[in-house]
Amino acid sequence: MSAPAEGSACPAWLPTLDIWTDTGLHADPYPMFEELRACPMGRSEALGGYWVASRYADVLAVLQDSKSFSNEVLFVPPTKDPSGRRIPIELDPPEHGPFKAMLAQWFSPPAVRKWESRAREHFRSLLAAVEGRDEVEFVSAVAVSFPFLVMGEVFGLDTETVDMLREWDEAGMRKGTNDLEARRTATRSTRVRMLEFFGDLAEQRSKDSSGPASGMIDELVRAELDGERLSRDVIANICVTMWNAGLHTTSNVLSNSMVHLSARPELRDRLRAEPDIVPGAVEELMRYESIVSQARVVVRDVTIGDQRISAGDHIVTLTGSAGRDSDVYDQPDVIDFDRTNKRHLMFGAGLHRCIGAHVARMELQIALSEIHAAWPNYRADPARPARRHTGLERGTDELWLLL
Repeated sequence: MSAPAEGSACPAWLPTLDIWTDTGLHADPYPMFEELRACPMGRSEALGGYWVASRYADVLAVLQDSKSFSNEVLFVPPTKDPSGRRIPIELDPPEHGPFKAMLAQWFSPPAVRKWESRAREHFRSLLAAVEGRDEVEFVSAVAVSFPFLVMGEVFGLDTETVDMLREWDEAGMRKGTNDLEARRTATRSTRVRMLEFFGDLAEQRSKDSSGPASGMIDELVRAELDGERLSRDVIANICVTMWNAGLHTTSNVLSNSMVHLSARPELRDRLRAEPDIVPGAVEELMRYESIVSQARVVVRDVTIGDQRISAGDHIVTLTGSAGRDSDVYDQPDVIDFDRTNKRHLMFGAGLHRCIGAHVARMELQIALSEIHAAWPNYRADPARPARRHTGLERGTDELWLLL
């Protein structure tokens, strides 16, 4: 372990910072992120010790350097998954490449376009379910439900199965949002249950694989790597990993976006009046709150910025901080739909850039288009402020809208 570079203006609270549970980060991480950017590559001794990459250039450098930073560790302290390494997220080269190439073909722009009309139908059905109300809790009624319905189409699952998996998620994955240990225990239990379910489903689908594939599970049971079919356990691992990856991040981005839009009527009104700007607005909103914070393990001595970091150390990348870096963006704390530089690290970078980015963009663009056509005057309920959290992701637990 190397020591922080001399002369760095690190905040006094950094050496004891628990990145997942700190109350200040949960309330509003951005003032703390600003302090961290003045302390390039600071270090906390909590959670076994880890470095913090907070500037855009440093976060990008870590994400793009798969030779120095391994994806086998995405949390501090490291945790063991019941299925082993999550495929393909926690695989490094050369194992990572064949799996990502196989999966990427099913999440390419042409493939995503096949699901667009059904995704729009699903979103309109969610809006229809609350039609006539004068208020709605947006997270539970819309933001969480929408990705489940879309991923059901992607996987080729019927409505009953999607509903069952949603119940499991509510009972496990979302339990104890601000209680890290409760969440980890519930998440592990739910993941074990899902691994068994998807393994059984893969076996069933493999027995009748003569017809056209109806979704990703059918594709997986027919796929080959190095001339061999994938095993039951590998298929189950991929399914659970991709299923979960396609849900919570998208629902959080959508809910976060609505937090800001419902508090800024001038932005809401512009999206209603100019629907053509929705794709760019989605990118700006993801830049404004790039929500993911993940760890990496250092596998060889490396220098990031001016800081020497030793093999065996851990580092956490703050994409939310990178999105507010004034070295990269003019007025970074302002949502500006006309901003020319909207590039962000919401989906990562390099070899491990998110496979599902095209699906997420499609969902978010549909959602904002349909919301502003159906709810022209929505606004935040001042009596019930949004309830939010920060940790592995910056998210929204509850958002009441007046319609």
